[in-house]
Amino acid sequence: MIIEGSRYEKANIIVENKKRILGTRRPITLPVRDDDKFYRIPSGQKLDHIAYLAWGHAEWWWILCDLNDILDPLADHSGKLIRIVSLERVALEVLS
Repeated sequence: MIIEGSRYEKANIIVENKKRILGTRRPITLPVRDDDKFYRIPSGQKLDHIAYLAWGHAEWWWILCDLNDILDPLADHSGKLIRIVSLERVALEVLS
């Protein structure tokens, strides 16, 4: 069961032998805008902490991954420059 508001809500659902299987979801592709911020990750900081600082929601770490082509969220990303979009943009263009 996929709950409302889940990042999997818009994922492709595959039906096989009458079973619903979660497929892939489309990656987030937002063009760069003037109000985007860029942030260099300091040593030891994790993406969930950055998401919390940026948007107040640690569970939105996956948005940072999509926006910045990060495949392994648990890897050390110290020194990497990432793009952070506004909370308004996340709400209107990613989560809606």
